[in-house]
Amino acid sequence: MLSRHRNHRNEPPPLPTTNTPSVGRNRITSQEYFSQHFIPSFSIFNSNPLSLAIIHLILAIFIFTTLLTTIGLQLHAHQTSAPSTSLLFFTILTYWGLGFYFLTSFIHGFFLSFSPSTDDTDSLSSRCLRYAHSMFYCSVVVFPFIVTVVFWAVLARGTDVLYDKYATWQNVSLHALNSVFAFFEIVATSTRLLPWMGIVCLIVLEGLYLALTYLGHSIRGGYVYPFLDPGRVGSGIVAAACVGIVVATVVVFCIVRGVMWARIQITEGREGVNRREIARLGMARRDMVRQGK
Repeated sequence: MLSRHRNHRNEPPPLPTTNTPSVGRNRITSQEYFSQHFIPSFSIFNSNPLSLAIIHLILAIFIFTTLLTTIGLQLHAHQTSAPSTSLLFFTILTYWGLGFYFLTSFIHGFFLSFSPSTDDTDSLSSRCLRYAHSMFYCSVVVFPFIVTVVFWAVLARGTDVLYDKYATWQNVSLHALNSVFAFFEIVATSTRLLPWMGIVCLIVLEGLYLALTYLGHSIRGGYVYPFLDPGRVGSGIVAAACVGIVVATVVVFCIVRGVMWARIQITEGREGVNRREIARLGMARRDMVRQGK
């Protein structure tokens, strides 16, 4: 009883044991990957998840404000079909994806900051949700760069897309800040390396978008992107554009994965010390002390 009393007063309980994956090898099981992927925290600043959650909320508010303001101005100008037509643009779809990702990350990070325990359930539904979230994350950190490159290198070439304040705000928000947001998510958070299976998922999503484009053409009689119109540029150019975007997706994916690898080496060290895991265990230790265990 005396030993137990002394431990309660002066000595915090020992940290729970865990099998921290080797960062030097960067090879972890799928269960470890998805469990760690669901622990949002600052990798560089190593702070409480609440800090990152607040930033995610600010980014989500900015994105949704941009999208809803654009829709409101279109309706005010009596362009009633513009909001639905905008969903045929890859840019708009990826921007909505960014917004919902940041909103979901805020909700998860907010509750995690007050309850640091993680759900390690290995049920089928839990695994499916983790895989889906991982594939969603791959699109969030890869597609914005594709959008930025295609817009500024192809669509905006030879045209003045910054002709007034509204056009400048809209195009910078949709086609420049999107990549800034994605880059922040890559370098400032503690997510693990992208799984290679993500490449296949991204290519499948691009194929589905191509099908959506031609479905939109059959409904409204036009293409939202001129390089996808075989009647204007020819089937060969359309095929070359599709292949080029697929190749660009693979290249961007590899670059993003390389940047993540460098971030892990810098923030966690070559010794394989997972600082985020240490932070999580520190939060668990703090709660145990508060509860008097």
